[in-house]
Amino acid sequence: MKLYIKRILILISLFFLFYNVYAEDSFRLNNLQCVDAKKNNGKLDVYLGDCKNKFKKIDSIEVPNDYAKVEYVFYAKNILYIAFSYNESYRDVNDNFNYADKYFLINAYNCVKGDMCRYNSRLSSYFGNGGDILDLNTNEIVYKYPYTKQSDLERELTSKIFNDWFSGNLNYGMVIRKTFINESNNFSPIHKIYLVKGDKFQVTEVSARWLNVKYKNNKTVKGWISCDDTDICQ
Repeated sequence: MKLYIKRILILISLFFLFYNVYAEDSFRLNNLQCVDAKKNNGKLDVYLGDCKNKFKKIDSIEVPNDYAKVEYVFYAKNILYIAFSYNESYRDVNDNFNYADKYFLINAYNCVKGDMCRYNSRLSSYFGNGGDILDLNTNEIVYKYPYTKQSDLERELTSKIFNDWFSGNLNYGMVIRKTFINESNNFSPIHKIYLVKGDKFQVTEVSARWLNVKYKNNKTVKGWISCDDTDICQ
């Protein structure tokens, strides 16, 4: 009998040891639901459950050369938002710029019936990914990712640009100061083309407060510009 009890105690100890090694984070959404994140063979498994013993996996996040970490979670209108972060090196060929701290990834999920959640690619793409970028020569931040804090994301959900985009009414805009056109929705130290104050453009996509635009003059130009340089984000 003593041997049996001893074995039970060992199994319980091993369970908690295993859980503590692999449990990454746990976040309470409300009085009834929690988000739990656990490392698993190079991936971060994300679960939604009742904060006790009933959890269902809703996603598995894999990032290059690191484990993702949950930064914050919250519900808004039946949408679950989860902000992940991890370490990422900025790919600047001249080694003049790098990420100042964390690299962020925002995922949105449509949730119904408690733990039934499905990845929302349209919303996730809108919030995009990125991180603050540091100029290694001047030690100054040259670009700030807009959703490093939960309050930033919550504020965006009530913004005019989000409501216009969500309702399909974000179609055109105008440049308010010189802005460079990038090949991707991120800061770039290399520029070939730019728009100037007064140039009008068509919006084809939005991601992390970058606008994918189409500009027509003598020829058609496409690319990403900073929303802060346009009347859309004013």
